[in-house]
Amino acid sequence: MKTYHITPAGEVTIVPKPTTLKEMQNLVHGNIEIVNARMPKSSALLKDSEDLQEMVCDEEFHYHEDKEGKENKIARQLVADGLGLPLDNIQKFYGCVFVTDGWRID
Repeated sequence: MKTYHITPAGEVTIVPKPTTLKEMQNLVHGNIEIVNARMPKSSALLKDSEDLQEMVCDEEFHYHEDKEGKENKIARQLVADGLGLPLDNIQKFYGCVFVTDGWRID
């Protein structure tokens, strides 16, 4: 089981599995929202990913520009790949997200 933390700057790191709501909120810098979109099984964008399950974002900056106005291009690409749609059909994501690999939020 892995958890990928993805920043708008394109930095991807594997972090310990968050076990509390507070830990999840710290990863996305706000209230969490599970993105209502299927994830691809794996992705070259997330090294060694095997069983991607859910993407979690900040509910307030999900589709709204963050303070720095930086789009999270990796998050957007993962949603496009999971849904099998062209990138242009997916709304932009802003802020940090995390993606679960091999586990789901209870």
